[in-house]
Amino acid sequence: ALFAGTALAQEQVAAFNVNTEVALTTDYRFRGVSQTDEEPAVQGGMTLGHTSGAYAGVWASSMQSGAELDYFAGYSLDVASVNVGAEYRYYDYTGDYAIDPDYQEFSLTASAMGATVGVIYSDDYSGSGAEYFRYGAAYNLPVGPVMLHAHAGLNDFDQPYFADGEDQYVDYEVAASMPLVDNVTVKVSWVGTDLDKASVGGLDLAEDALILSVSATL
Repeated sequence: ALFAGTALAQEQVAAFNVNTEVALTTDYRFRGVSQTDEEPAVQGGMTLGHTSGAYAGVWASSMQSGAELDYFAGYSLDVASVNVGAEYRYYDYTGDYAIDPDYQEFSLTASAMGATVGVIYSDDYSGSGAEYFRYGAAYNLPVGPVMLHAHAGLNDFDQPYFADGEDQYVDYEVAASMPLVDNVTVKVSWVGTDLDKASVGGLDLAEDALILSVSATL
């Protein structure tokens, strides 16, 4: 009985896996818009996964003011040749803000043959009171040791959200990443949006930019 109990405990432990990552990036772009005034950011996260497809974790990034902390939980499963996923994510911001920007999102995704499509919904985007949908598509293509990536998303608000009254925009990214040594990966990205400067206070926060990041799994 003792040996059987030990074996069962080992199987239960083996059913879980932990993934931890730290990264340094030259600019933290969230859906195409800089969150660090085009300055570098330090980021990191930890995810606890289960063989059933359930997972939960936390992710953090330095910001222009304070930090962003994301708490998330989700589930994914294979249906025929398609992987289907659902996730809940809560965004917690530690900086000083006139209006509390903390908010929640719900997402659904479907992936097959390197392609992913998905939709994200928030009932109070960044504490603005606006309902928000994001419709996105992404594609990953391995070429030898290099992983090529591209994605685009339509961000749609149910009311004017930006300074110039804009209520929707498109963000996009094309990138290439490859391992350097052991668990260290370097990534080069071209990120941008179709927003005008007037939408973000006359700044370059949503303009096209070349971004370099280095990450390590622990």
